[in-house]
Amino acid sequence: MPELIRMGGIHLVYGSTPVLCGADFQLNSGEIDALIGERRCGKSSLMRILAGEIQPQKGTIMLEGKAVNFSHPHGAVNAGIGMVHQNLQILPNLNAVENIFTRTLPKIWGTFHKYARFVQDARTILARIGQGGINLAAAVGTLPIAQQQAVEIARIIALNPRVVILDQIAERLNETEMERLIRLMQEFRNEGRGIIYITENVNEVFEVADRVTVLEDGYRKSTEDVADLDRLKLVRMAFNLALDQQKSVAPVMLRQFNESVIRDLPVGVLIFDQKDRLFHANEEAERLCGRTQLELSGLSLESILDVNVGSHAADILNAIDQSIKRVWE
Repeated sequence: MPELIRMGGIHLVYGSTPVLCGADFQLNSGEIDALIGERRCGKSSLMRILAGEIQPQKGTIMLEGKAVNFSHPHGAVNAGIGMVHQNLQILPNLNAVENIFTRTLPKIWGTFHKYARFVQDARTILARIGQGGINLAAAVGTLPIAQQQAVEIARIIALNPRVVILDQIAERLNETEMERLIRLMQEFRNEGRGIIYITENVNEVFEVADRVTVLEDGYRKSTEDVADLDRLKLVRMAFNLALDQQKSVAPVMLRQFNESVIRDLPVGVLIFDQKDRLFHANEEAERLCGRTQLELSGLSLESILDVNVGSHAADILNAIDQSIKRVWE
């Protein structure tokens, strides 16, 4: 597949805080690339640079082999780059048609026949993403959040972009809406567009992406084909998780407590407070213990294992005796 985007040596500093430290990124046509990493690792900032919303102190951007420099979002839009933000960028007092065609409508207001054509185009685009029933006359700010997001996605589709950036938008979607979004991304890919899907959810990577790029502390740590990964390997890459798979008991090192990451781990995780009382268990741990987090909450590990004597119970206690514990900073 031909290369669409290449970013290299991107440096960004906010005040005295480094955000991106020589980050690079590459995207091909007809490809969905997931961009993943811990919070504040620079994912959104890197893509906002590509979208022309912020300017780096240093670095290069190549679009189809040609150097570009977007000093304003309009430049990126004109080059075929559209971004749907984690925080909605709608105009709440305007209706859906006016939001979707913001860059065009001011030229044709007052011309009924032209406006009617834009209404029909808006219905067609919204139907494509499963939201054909949206009230086009209502102010978008009065619509449900999922419909507001659909309007923003429709605005990007109306621009006919070559590159589509989706920044952590799945959290607003239910299961049906997520399925529609996946189908839409697959359609974009089949049309030869490049899609960048920013997420912190490992499961979403395997649902939607062809490749995954991991950012860590402002630089690109790795880029891999999703087909070559399993969930545990990706979690270890993206979230500073260290698992010793050669032992029956694997000590878990978490640099920070991230409930959304722990929830999706394919191993049971029990988190204890400073008094050695449980305050969090992921779904796999609940399954292995045969009890819910609410039922386990406040219990010590010894009391949990005393009730749930599994094949690894003695090994777990022995690991604790040797001070191989789960810790996070």
